[in-house]
Amino acid sequence: LVRLFDGKKYLTPFHFLPYAKKTKYYFEITKVVITKSFQTFRNTNSKFSINLSVDDITNREVTDFIENAIKNFPRPENITFELLESEQIENFDEIKNFIEHVRKYGVKIAIDDFGSGYSNFSYLVQLKPDILKLDGSLIKGIASDESSYLITKLIVEFAHKSGFTVIAEFVDSEEILNKGIELGIDSFQGFYLAKPSKDV
Repeated sequence: LVRLFDGKKYLTPFHFLPYAKKTKYYFEITKVVITKSFQTFRNTNSKFSINLSVDDITNREVTDFIENAIKNFPRPENITFELLESEQIENFDEIKNFIEHVRKYGVKIAIDDFGSGYSNFSYLVQLKPDILKLDGSLIKGIASDESSYLITKLIVEFAHKSGFTVIAEFVDSEEILNKGIELGIDSFQGFYLAKPSKDV
């Protein structure tokens, strides 16, 4: 996730991306994130993810920039692009074309924050992601709320039958981790496991 440093502290995307999207500078931020990420991981075998918005994927200049960066990256199979499930998609064909295009290079696709926003399974059927990341609004309740547990169970079962890897976000306690393991979730991220580092 991109951060901005204002000279005193780091600002999270929540504080600036909504405003940046209304300006001509938004796509420049996307390009900087891609450039910096690819430079950081170029000489490693580490896997890494980059968040992309619908606006990014439907902008030809940005997608051309992305493709050129992928072509010049030595291990594109280590790259995952995360698409926000909470963003409404009006033109699935454009998104599907982008996914099919980058997959030719070995890049993986993740749906981020599934379980929030517009949550529906047709989204998954049409986009066929490699990875499904479950939103914290669902995960935080799986150890204490039966409805959250059952909904998560349904999503995990569907995802595995469809061949998707499932990742739980916002795992902030041992109880949530254990319930996630019980549900068959493949991987976990959250403060209970590790807090974000300032440096990679």
